[in-house]
Amino acid sequence: MNCRQCDASGRVSCSGCNSGSVSCAPCLGHGREQRWLELVDSVRTDVLVMSEDEHLRRLVWTNEDMEQDAKLVGEISANGVLPQEKVAQHLPGDWVKEHWGKTRVPVKVNERITRQRFQVFEVPAAHVSYGIMNAPSTTVQFEGRRMLAPPVEEDRQLTARGRKVLAVRLPLIAVALGIPLLYILRGSFFWNGWLAALLFSLGGFAVVTDRLVQDWTLGRRQKIRQWRFGMSVYALIAIVVALFAEPWLFEARRDISEGRLDDAQTELQALGEPESPELQQAWADLHLAHALREQNVDEVVKDALAMASKAPERAKVEQHLLSLTRQQVLASLERKNVSSASEVLASAQPVLAQAFPKDLNELTARLYEAEHAACTTASCRWKTLSLALRAELTPSREQRLGQARAMLVEQLTPRPRPKAVTLDWVLHLHKTTALAAELADTPHDPPVSVLAKQAATWAREERERIPLIGAEREVAISLLQLKATSHPNILSKTTESVTLACELRDGRCVGAYLAGADKESRVLNNLKRTPVTKELLSGVLGHPVELPAPPQPRGGKPPTQTTWKDGRVTLVARWNGIYLMELRIGEVKP
Repeated sequence: MNCRQCDASGRVSCSGCNSGSVSCAPCLGHGREQRWLELVDSVRTDVLVMSEDEHLRRLVWTNEDMEQDAKLVGEISANGVLPQEKVAQHLPGDWVKEHWGKTRVPVKVNERITRQRFQVFEVPAAHVSYGIMNAPSTTVQFEGRRMLAPPVEEDRQLTARGRKVLAVRLPLIAVALGIPLLYILRGSFFWNGWLAALLFSLGGFAVVTDRLVQDWTLGRRQKIRQWRFGMSVYALIAIVVALFAEPWLFEARRDISEGRLDDAQTELQALGEPESPELQQAWADLHLAHALREQNVDEVVKDALAMASKAPERAKVEQHLLSLTRQQVLASLERKNVSSASEVLASAQPVLAQAFPKDLNELTARLYEAEHAACTTASCRWKTLSLALRAELTPSREQRLGQARAMLVEQLTPRPRPKAVTLDWVLHLHKTTALAAELADTPHDPPVSVLAKQAATWAREERERIPLIGAEREVAISLLQLKATSHPNILSKTTESVTLACELRDGRCVGAYLAGADKESRVLNNLKRTPVTKELLSGVLGHPVELPAPPQPRGGKPPTQTTWKDGRVTLVARWNGIYLMELRIGEVKP
C-alpha cells in the first residue's frame, strides 16, 4: 500500500535545511509499505416485524427461537449484496416495492457484505377482546405458534374495578373490626358471648358484601341477587345480636329483685353514670339492697354516701347503719377492745353525724368511758371523762368529772416543803412536773391549764433548791434523773457538752466534778458550755450561782487554780489562762 508519510514518493522535506529532502524513514525510500490486515468473518441477523404495534416488535420470538413460532415461506441468498431484482423473482412485486426499503441492512465503517440471505416467515396471530359491563372492550394480541402474550401492562378496566372493590373493602374491614372494638372499650359488661357473635355476624356481612361488589363490577346479576340475600341475613343477625348485647334497665331491676346484685351493678354501670336521672332510682334500689344484706360498716357507709341525701332509700340505709354500728361498738366495748370500737365509729361518723347525731354522741361517750376504765393516771381519767361529757352530757358523767377534776387539782396544788428532803419528796416533784406538762394545754378547761403552769413553775423551783451535795444516794440518783449506775461510789451524768460526776461516801454525795465532755476541748466557760455549766453547778449547790471570773495574773503569770467557798462547800477551779478547764465542788478527787 502507498506510504502515507511521503505520499508514495520515497522522499520527505529535510528538517535541517531550507530546501533539501531526505529519504522517507517509514517506507525506507520505497514509497510503499506492507501492513498485516486481519479479517473477521461473522454472521449478523436482522429481524423486521411487519406490524404497526410497537409492543409486538418486542415479543420474545423476535429475538430467539424464531423457528418455534414462525413458519418459513421463502428463502433467497446471494454472494455479496442481495439485489432487489433477485428478490422480486420470488415474492410479490407490490410487497417488494412497499417493504424492500425497510429491509436494507445498514453497514458500519470497515464492514463488507460477503454473503446475504433473505428469509420470509409467516407468524400466526390471535386477537382476544374482552370488556367489563358497558366499558369499551380491550383487545390483546397473541402471536407465534406458542401464542406468546405481549409484555405486561396495566389494564384500565381491571384497574378501575380493583379500585371500586378496594374502596368498599376498606370501610367493610373498619366496620367489622371497629364496632366490636368499641364494645370492648365500653367496659367489661360487653366481654361475653354476644360480642363473639357480633364479631362473627359483622365479619360475615363484610365478606358477603365484598363478594357482592366483586360480582357487581363484573355484571353477574344472578350472583348479585344471591349475595344480597346473604348480606341481608348477616345484617339482620348483627342487629339482633347488638340489641341483645346492649344493657337494659329492666334487666338490672330484675337482677336486683332476684338478689343478683353484682350482675345488676355491672348492667347499671354499662348503662351510664349514676347521676343520670333515669338511672337514679335503680341505683338507689341497688344500694339499698346491698346495704341491707351487708354486715360491714364501711360497705354500708359507701352505699349511704352514694345515695342522694333526701332519698327515702337512704333513710333505710342510715337506720340499718345505726343498728349495725351500735351492735358492733357495744360488742367491742364488752370485749374491752376499744380500738376496734373506735374504728367502727370513725367509719360510720360521716353518715351518722348528720342522720343520728345524738345516738352517735352517746356511742362516742361510751367509748370514752371505756377508755376511762382502762386509765391508770388522774390526768388520763380526767381527759377521758371530759371527752365523754362533751360528747353527751348526763348528770352522772358531770358528777364523775367533777370528782376527777378535784383529784387533779389536789395533785397540782403546791405542798409545804418538808424539813428533810426525802426520796418521796423528789419523786413527788417529778410527778408534779410531768402532770403539769401534760395538762399545760387544755383549752376546754382554762383554769386547769393555768394551775398546771403554776405547778410546773413551783416544782422546778423546789427541785432547784435541793442541793446535790449532801444528798443521799437514792435522792442524788433521782435529782440527776439516772436510771441506774454501775459504779458504787460514783454517779455520772453527761450532757451534750459537759460531764458531771458525783462522789459518794457512806451513801451520800460529798463532792462533784465538772469538766468538758469533749476530750479535745475541756473549756467550760466558752459560749457553748457556759449555760450548761451554770445550770449543773447551781443544781450541785442548791441555788443559782455564777461561774468564777478568770484570775488576775500574779508576777506576770496567771494562776492555774483558784479556791473559794459557797457557805461551807469548798470550790476549786482550774484554769488555762482565761479558760476554765474544770470545777471541783466539795470533797472530790477526780
